[in-house]
Amino acid sequence: MSTPQVTIRDVWAHNFEREMNIVRGVVEKFPYIAMDTEFPGVVARPIGTFKTTSDYHYQTLRCNVDLLKVIQVGLTFSDGNGNVAPGTCTWQFNLKFSIKYAAILPRPSPSSPPPIRLPHSIFVNPPPPQHTHTRTHARAHTHTHTLGS
Repeated sequence: MSTPQVTIRDVWAHNFEREMNIVRGVVEKFPYIAMDTEFPGVVARPIGTFKTTSDYHYQTLRCNVDLLKVIQVGLTFSDGNGNVAPGTCTWQFNLKFSIKYAAILPRPSPSSPPPIRLPHSIFVNPPPPQHTHTRTHARAHTHTHTLGS
């Protein structure tokens, strides 16, 4: 069985509506979704005693996910058998990111303004030059959710 060649489409502020219209069509035949999230990195390490190295790594991941804001969400669409849509089956949603506001920072006093400001749009414009990714995509059978069931 050959592995299909797929295109990963970047979603930015300027093309959000167009890409969502395409996604609405794809989800009709490919209602299973695999989701991937990207965070800006590791800013904290857990303290304490851990039963295993795996537990330490899980706690490191957990505390950083709790502290940081997601910067990219990827969605891959497939059918009930794990077959992905031909051509484009994955969309990367690129979210606003500011190193200054990456983590939830404590306020110095209750009267201080909050350090996190809600943007008018959560999507960013693309950095020049804009590019399209092409990858070989294997079937994914885990972490999927079907819509409309």
